[in-house]
Amino acid sequence: MFDLKGAFELRPAVPSDADAIVRISTGPIADKRAFIVESLARRDVVTAHASERMVGYIIWDRAFFGRPFAWLVGVDPAFRRRGVGVLLMRGFETGCRGESLFTSTNESNRPMQALLARLGFLPSGRVENLDPGDPELFYFKAAVT
Repeated sequence: MFDLKGAFELRPAVPSDADAIVRISTGPIADKRAFIVESLARRDVVTAHASERMVGYIIWDRAFFGRPFAWLVGVDPAFRRRGVGVLLMRGFETGCRGESLFTSTNESNRPMQALLARLGFLPSGRVENLDPGDPELFYFKAAVT
């Protein structure tokens, strides 16, 4: 478990976390319940907590060309801009130490793009037509040793 100034704690997610993850999710992510449930079953989800309240999550695995890829990162709107996203991404980095990391976000998601830039992720490509009118931007971070 990781701790950010004693405020938030990361924990491995369990299947019963599905409802809380969906509740935190906004927009099209909330429609991905089946993906969330499958990821929980594979133990590919880590959650962030403030006391006993879930305030964020990250879903990642190595299904992207065998590389660590963060598929979804979500933070409860009441806890945004308080370090939860940084904590989740740092946990991802720590769990994959020595490996290059990948993730993506929509072109419209400026807060995630800013977070990725702050954490040293670099643009790595773009895919059109996943979400009509909102291209998916891919990011890469070189292996951290």
